[in-house]
Amino acid sequence: MNKELKSFLSVGLAFVLIILFTIYMYNNFFKPEPSQITYNNYVFNRKQDLWVTEVQVGNQLITIPLHYSPWETENIPLNGSLHPSFNYGDLYVTFDPDNSNTSIMALAAGELSLNLAQGIQRNLISACSKNITEPCASKPIINCENTDLNVIYLKESSNPGVTLQDRCITIQGQGTDLIKSVDQLLFFWYGVIGN
Repeated sequence: MNKELKSFLSVGLAFVLIILFTIYMYNNFFKPEPSQITYNNYVFNRKQDLWVTEVQVGNQLITIPLHYSPWETENIPLNGSLHPSFNYGDLYVTFDPDNSNTSIMALAAGELSLNLAQGIQRNLISACSKNITEPCASKPIINCENTDLNVIYLKESSNPGVTLQDRCITIQGQGTDLIKSVDQLLFFWYGVIGN
């Protein structure tokens, strides 16, 4: 084989390898996220870093914006059942004031409260699980053990999940897993996913 042919084949082989490497990198690391997905007949559109869909609540069609899609929350366990009286009366949303990531806790509480206010139209009352900070001094001190009221307890934990027990829902996780746990509950509540 002459020198020019070897050089041509080497350059051609290098070019093919570069193209294959580029395709591999694109498919595995740079592939854009879809802007629309369908899950259990619900269409989700990606808008400004949120997944948005519409759900029927009674005779009203409401829009729900969430940070994660149902596929991104599938591994978050949701267990238990609620007492029928949980569906009536005030709903206390409580959290641990001494958690390590207040911005994630605030985002999770905001996403939950916004969706609950428009989706179930209940009176939401902000509470704390302990009275150890100035903002908690003027709030009710509520957790799942000290009351027979309806409670949603946001809790920092390395084990993400949602537990339904009597008149209390505990939503737990750490970092973004806490937000995924909130979204998992909301998908369940709106009927997007089953238990």
